[in-house]
Amino acid sequence: MSKFITQLTHDLAWRSKTHGVQYNLDAFYGYLNALGNPHQELSRCLHVAGTHGKGSTVAFLVSGLMAMGYSVGSFTSPHIRSYAERIQINNTPIKTDDFWRIYHTVLDRLNVNKTDANAQKKEPTEFEVLTLVAFLYFQEKQPDFIVFETGLGGRMDATNVIRPVVCSITKIGWDHMEILGNTLVDIAAEKAGIIKPRTPVVSVQQDSICESVLSLVASDNQAPYQISAPLDSVDGFHLKADIQCENAGLALATLNLIFPDIDKDRMIRAFKTTQLWGRYTTIIPKKTPEKTLVVDAAHNVEGIQALVEQISHDYPDLYPDHCVFVMGILNRKAYSDMVSLIQAPVRLVDFQPGVSVGPNATVPHYVTHHTLRDPNLLSGRLVVVTGSIYFLGEIIHYLPDSD
Repeated sequence: MSKFITQLTHDLAWRSKTHGVQYNLDAFYGYLNALGNPHQELSRCLHVAGTHGKGSTVAFLVSGLMAMGYSVGSFTSPHIRSYAERIQINNTPIKTDDFWRIYHTVLDRLNVNKTDANAQKKEPTEFEVLTLVAFLYFQEKQPDFIVFETGLGGRMDATNVIRPVVCSITKIGWDHMEILGNTLVDIAAEKAGIIKPRTPVVSVQQDSICESVLSLVASDNQAPYQISAPLDSVDGFHLKADIQCENAGLALATLNLIFPDIDKDRMIRAFKTTQLWGRYTTIIPKKTPEKTLVVDAAHNVEGIQALVEQISHDYPDLYPDHCVFVMGILNRKAYSDMVSLIQAPVRLVDFQPGVSVGPNATVPHYVTHHTLRDPNLLSGRLVVVTGSIYFLGEIIHYLPDSD
């Protein structure tokens, strides 16, 4: 890792801790104005919101557009290894020198303080800074299309200042209730906030409550609205969990809105090659080929439920008797409900003390507490590594090389 990326990581991590999450666009519009409103000069944008499957859907969209010969920018979050992963063109992360230059352009033009946590002046959050960097980068490079993934919710997300050609909404469920609300109506309304007047919107099949909210918001905005059909199968896909039928179907329907005469077979071939580490990724270690690790970023109750169902289907001889779940969960999540869905032993990892679930948490008897440095953390015939994407970014350094 270069010294520039090391410094960027330090600065952005500091900003995350000191400035938290800002689910409000009031200040952000001021930042945009100070930077010359770069979001108004972007190429054709696609906007993706939802609770489950946003990252996979973005990956499918990028693959499909690239297969048609277009250059494609993408802005996603969070990252696994490096902040640069969040800002890409044609699946290639932003170059370090571009990242460093644009990052400091943002800070200098906004006249923000880089180190004083006690500064009285309101400053942009980590996510707001990254969004501004992405806007300026894409303004410079002008890819043919740009796919934006919301960071949180939708209505007040920093990405929601763009004017997309189409909006896509993945499966909506329970997450970030402390910000988005304690009912599915509230959560769906926040996700539906990306819907723009007369802009086509496509959604996966939702819970009836969420479906009612989305269709109502679309109607109020005179936005053409449709529900995508899942693919019949993901046979031959790198992203092979059953849930990807839904995400790939959403991506296909989204692209079909832009290109009514799209070659669907060509898109499916592109989807099959799509890769996204940490979405039901299988690792067969070189040194112990009899062992299997599955890495999946299931970080809420519905995600864990789907993961358990997938594991029990794919490994009926190993789950639950010869299986262990290694989990790192943020302590603001419903971790008790999550672990209660698992019939196998659970090793709960306190990967970021004070933020992740620690050893003082009340958990069932089959849950044990660990640190990343525990030598036997990954022992077992079938090891399912799951939880926060931030946890996957930490544990990736301890995972064995794949065969």
